[in-house]
Amino acid sequence: RAKFMDWIQENHAKIEKDALDHNDWNELGDIHAFLQVFHQISVRQGRENTLDEVLSHMDFLHHHFTRTKNRAFSGPRFYARFHVAWLKFEKYYQLTEQAPVYVAGILLHPALRKSYLSEQWKRNPAWVSNAVKAVRKIWSTEYKSYQLPDEQQEKGQELDEFDRWRQKVYSTASEVKDEFDRFIYGSQVGIGQQTALQWWLEPTQRENFPSSTVWLLTYSASPPCLRKQSESSQAQDGRLDGIEVACLPKW
Repeated sequence: RAKFMDWIQENHAKIEKDALDHNDWNELGDIHAFLQVFHQISVRQGRENTLDEVLSHMDFLHHHFTRTKNRAFSGPRFYARFHVAWLKFEKYYQLTEQAPVYVAGILLHPALRKSYLSEQWKRNPAWVSNAVKAVRKIWSTEYKSYQLPDEQQEKGQELDEFDRWRQKVYSTASEVKDEFDRFIYGSQVGIGQQTALQWWLEPTQRENFPSSTVWLLTYSASPPCLRKQSESSQAQDGRLDGIEVACLPKW
C-alpha cells in the first residue's frame, strides 16, 4: 500500500479523480475483510468436507453477515453492496432447511446432534422442528427397521439359550425410546481428532445404534461418498466393508 500511495502522489496530476483517498482505502479494507471469510470457506469446501460442514459453513456465514451488519460501515457504497449480498445469501440459506441430507449430517454427528440446531437456529424454532421432522421421515421409512447382523451369527456361531434370552431382553430395553430420538436428543460427545465416521465405526456405536450406523454409512457420508441406490442396497444387505473403506478418508 505504501508504494502504491507514493505512486499516486507522483502521478496525481495524471490520474486526478481516480486517485484513492483515505475513505477509498477504508472502503477497500472493509471489502477485503468481508470477502476474506468467504475465501476461507471456499477453500474448505474445495477439500474433502462432510455433510455436517456444509450446513455449519452456512451457519457461520450467517453469523459473519450479522456481525458485519451490526458494524459501522465505511460508506453508503459498501452498505449497498453488502445489502445485495445479504439478500442473495438469505435466499439460499433458507433453502438449507429444505435439504434433509444436510440436516441429517448435523443430527448424526456425535458432537452436534439436535442441540446444535436448537442453538444455531433459535431465531426460528420452526426451522428446527420442520428439519428434524423431515429427517425423521427418512429414518422411519428407510432405516428404522434395519438391523445389523449379530456378530455371532456372522461368524456362524449358534446362540445358546442365555444369548437368545439376553438378545430379547436387551432389544426390548433399547426399543423403549426410538433409536433416532435416543441419539439426537442425547448429550453431545466430543470426539477429539476423530472424524464422525470413525466414531460411528466403533463397535460400541454399532451395538447401541445399529440402524443409525447403517444410515450414517450409506446416506450421511461425505458428498464424494454418496452412493447410488444399487450401492446402498448392497450396504443394507450387510456388505458395508467397501463403503466403510471408501468413506473413511472423507470424514
